[in-house]
Amino acid sequence: MGARENRVQAACLGLLAASGCWCWRANSGAVCLPGVGGRRPRHVAFGVPGQADILGIIGRGPHRGRFLAVECKAPAMPADPLGGRRSKAGGRQSPAQAEFQRRVEEAGGVYILTDSSLALEDQLRRLAALG
Repeated sequence: MGARENRVQAACLGLLAASGCWCWRANSGAVCLPGVGGRRPRHVAFGVPGQADILGIIGRGPHRGRFLAVECKAPAMPADPLGGRRSKAGGRQSPAQAEFQRRVEEAGGVYILTDSSLALEDQLRRLAALG
């Protein structure tokens, strides 16, 4: 994950908090902790494969109380008008992330894939309009 994706996540967390959602950054991965006092090192995994970057509960509106998962991707870089740098595609969902989305939606939760806080705001507005 790069700096552009980190900025998208921070902006989305701010928007969600301002919208009344209780949400948090959900890290996933693994770490090897050194052994202490003669004990062997421990492998600790956290999160689930493919989980979204932001998890939470919708706090207002017709979907109040529903589980929310927001996957943030880096936006596509615009092409350089002088042709010096080629356009770079934005982030893409991995198969594990697509499976996480399927399971969230199958269970009645809301899953949003976004590349900006503006796009997230639009998706939340459409969700509220659907009631």
